[in-house]
Amino acid sequence: MQSPCSSLSGSTCVVAPVFTKHLQDISTTRGQCVVFECRVQATATVQVHWYREKEQIADSDDFRILRKSTVISF
Repeated sequence: MQSPCSSLSGSTCVVAPVFTKHLQDISTTRGQCVVFECRVQATATVQVHWYREKEQIADSDDFRILRKSTVISF
């Protein structure tokens, strides 16, 4: 895939992040462990925040948030 910035010589170009893996609907019973995963492609560093009922989720005993960073240059 060619970067939209590849034709711009010597300039810095930032493109809006794109979700390359979207969330999937999951059915479960109360108390069961569930894993939600998303993947984001971006030309700059991005932060992903998770929310439940309009409240930001923090890493805790009830919620485990894992981040995997892979840098890909265009």
